[in-house]
Amino acid sequence: MTLVTDKAYKALQSGKHISKRDILLTIDSKETTLEKSVTVPAGSSWFIIENQTNKSVEFHLQCFEP
Repeated sequence: MTLVTDKAYKALQSGKHISKRDILLTIDSKETTLEKSVTVPAGSSWFIIENQTNKSVEFHLQCFEP
């Protein structure tokens, strides 16, 4: 799973270089459960999720105000 800023997402879509500071989180997990907290700055951000198994998965996202 990767979380990027809107600026990084638009750059990825157009094939341009992205800055490391626009990558808010990146995690590869082989476990069946993953819990992670991240503070997201104001504005749009994008989750990029790839299922690397041959099974269906269920994904839940919970958002909270700080």
